[in-house]
Amino acid sequence: MGQYFYTGPSSLALIGTTSFGIIMTLLISVRWLAGPYLELAEKIGWKWLGESEVLVTKFGEGIIGTVVFEVKREGRKRKKGVLRAWTVRMRERGRGVGRGLLEEVVRVLMAEKGCEGVVWEEGNPYLDRVLPAIFNGGFERKEEKAQRLLEELEEAQLSRGKKRRSS
Repeated sequence: MGQYFYTGPSSLALIGTTSFGIIMTLLISVRWLAGPYLELAEKIGWKWLGESEVLVTKFGEGIIGTVVFEVKREGRKRKKGVLRAWTVRMRERGRGVGRGLLEEVVRVLMAEKGCEGVVWEEGNPYLDRVLPAIFNGGFERKEEKAQRLLEELEEAQLSRGKKRRSS
């Protein structure tokens, strides 16, 4: 850019203002693209939490992972566990913290609360996509992995329950 604008020391002001203009345009574009995510984030609060329960895992004094869940009735006796949110602090990911949280919440829902199964909440704001599909591949792969893990943990809990009943 400088090679086109620089004609001497007096053109430095033009180069500076043009550079800052380009940077501002990029920042405004990022803010515009992130706007829908900010709107989704504003929906999450105490009112959204409602009667849900929250399970956390801590390291020292800090919370490093959390899962939000509730029990929904289907008819008179049938219950299912509904996972509303699940997250682990970025620097703790890949260390088994999320898996441990899911294992515990599946155990709590099925063994302690008597749920017949566990599902992800439909219409969950965490699952909304506001960017074009080309940018969502990573999110979708992680969701598929989480769904497989949930199914695996649910089967393991069911088999543990059957073993206990037969003994």
